[in-house]
Amino acid sequence: MNYPPPLHSSAPVTRPLVLLLLTALALSCSEDPANPPAQSEVQGDSGSTNDGAGADGTQASDAFVDATASGDVASAPDTEHGAQKCNGHAKLCGRTLDKVVFPSTHNAMSNKADGWHFPNQNKNLSSQLKDGIRGFLIDTHKHTDVLHPKTTSWLCHSSCLLGSIKLVDALTIFSDFLAAHPNEVLIFVVQDALTTADFVTEMKASGLDKYVYTHKQGASFPTLAKMIAANTRLLVTTENKGGPPGWVHRFADVGFDTPYSFKSMEQLQTSSGAKDSCKKFRGTDGAPVFLMNHWVASVLPDVTWSTKANDKAVILKRAKRCGDKHGRLPTLIAVDHYDIGGLFEAVDELNGL
Repeated sequence: MNYPPPLHSSAPVTRPLVLLLLTALALSCSEDPANPPAQSEVQGDSGSTNDGAGADGTQASDAFVDATASGDVASAPDTEHGAQKCNGHAKLCGRTLDKVVFPSTHNAMSNKADGWHFPNQNKNLSSQLKDGIRGFLIDTHKHTDVLHPKTTSWLCHSSCLLGSIKLVDALTIFSDFLAAHPNEVLIFVVQDALTTADFVTEMKASGLDKYVYTHKQGASFPTLAKMIAANTRLLVTTENKGGPPGWVHRFADVGFDTPYSFKSMEQLQTSSGAKDSCKKFRGTDGAPVFLMNHWVASVLPDVTWSTKANDKAVILKRAKRCGDKHGRLPTLIAVDHYDIGGLFEAVDELNGL
């Protein structure tokens, strides 16, 4: 399997090259309006066949500045030396969503900071977003208790007695984040015990529904830059029910994943036979969204296991092996205790950053 080469170069910049660049920059200040400069970093690959449809059915603009001027995004683009940044990096803007590796959390809502029992994460959702997590595996549940008799939609894992957060409150955290960070794209994989109608009700109540992306079956995903320009920056997938509406995608229709019930590092790293940890578990072979489940839990989530599984070299080796098996790198790498180990460093290397 030949992966795309890293997009940076370690070659030294010579003095003539610097002068050439400065000359080109000076010329660009007096550009001919009839021949505008290329927008490759913002527009993405000109060969893309799908601009991406928003929640209202509109298509993404090729120019981020147009979306900003029309009020389609919260604020001006996050830029560095004139180049737009997408999910923190200009080099990701021209890539389609399925060609970007997203650092992700398993049972993202279950966390030590908020007092959950047997948590999968140390930090809460707000901290995960701040730290750079962009893919979230979350579980919706129907639940009532004496303190919240009118609230029935929650995020919980297994039992809401072990920890819970109102679904609308959790979704509002994401909505507020996207409003404040207009260059970020997120992915949800929802284990849905709620009806789709109940889930959609909470999405609308939180305001998160205005950011959703609707994928057309069989079409190519848009680039991150185009999703940002259209302000359709959240891909929602659910394990069971799917939509309508069209933006609630059934995960099996757009993606596939690896097994996840690993009770030892040996099982996580098994590379052959029926127990190959990279084999397809659920979903559609060749689908664009590839979830690599990457955690070990002999009984309950354990920081000791996460320290080993989240080692940068371990993540890289398995991601590349799974990539060889399926012909492309994972879209999401989901871990427990993301703040331990080298998840972000591994993802950056896989993204060629």
